[in-house]
Amino acid sequence: MRVVEFGAYLAAPLAGKYLADLGHTVTCVCRPEGARGHARERSAMGRTWHDLRRRKRVLHADLGRDRARIAQLVRESDVLIENLGPGVMERHGWSPADCRELNPRLIYVSMPGFAPNDAAVPSKAWDSLIMAQTGALLDMGLNRTLLGVRASFSALPMPSVYASVFAAFAVLSAAFDERWGEHVVVPLASALSEALVHN
Repeated sequence: MRVVEFGAYLAAPLAGKYLADLGHTVTCVCRPEGARGHARERSAMGRTWHDLRRRKRVLHADLGRDRARIAQLVRESDVLIENLGPGVMERHGWSPADCRELNPRLIYVSMPGFAPNDAAVPSKAWDSLIMAQTGALLDMGLNRTLLGVRASFSALPMPSVYASVFAAFAVLSAAFDERWGEHVVVPLASALSEALVHN
């Protein structure tokens, strides 16, 4: 399949990496060189930044200014995966409905921090905030609660990692069942809760 990926930090880029490792053609759309946040993104991710883009085609494009290039990518792709901030894709005209007009068969995968109908959640959904909001920092294992151990911080990006696996699985499942044109939502908080349900 041909996959186009719009990712911030880890979730969508890791899902795209899994699909690329399986032999699918993945184009990673990144901020243009020199754009605000581009250097910060590269320095923060370090070596991981390069590993996440292995086997991918990298396209530096701006969601608002490079509309023709992105529209062509959407038309040519089978799958779109995104985990940008809330409303970013919609604000620039790349919502599921917008993309469906360009490509009715496109499988569109959104990876928000929280489900759209979740109440009282932070506007920003970094992994640590998701882990705190869902109680994962308190209940990293049932034994902690039983032993009366206090909550402890973990910098592990568990929500992003779990969600990336579920997202890649959802893409393969939708394609296998020929559910073309489907909009799949994989919230990071839901993926974390699902993966830790045994606790």
